[in-house]
Amino acid sequence: LERSIEDLRGTIARLNRLSRQRFQETFEEVNRIFQGTFPRLFQGGKAWLQLTDPENLLETGVEITVHPPGKRVGNLDLLSGGEKAMTAIS
Repeated sequence: LERSIEDLRGTIARLNRLSRQRFQETFEEVNRIFQGTFPRLFQGGKAWLQLTDPENLLETGVEITVHPPGKRVGNLDLLSGGEKAMTAIS
């Protein structure tokens, strides 16, 4: 029973490590694509993704920061409905 528990703990640790690695890689790739797509759809501006808790990848959230042309940098709450839709598409 103790050996089974130890094996399970080892398996959980490996899965957590693999999950963190894959999440980080995927997040970076999605952020890269998002940063390139947003300015094309908005004909300028910038946007990027940020982790709310980069030290805890298994429980972090993702924030979207946007800077459409002619507007201040902010989060999605500051955008119009159409701008929110275009951001979601990008």
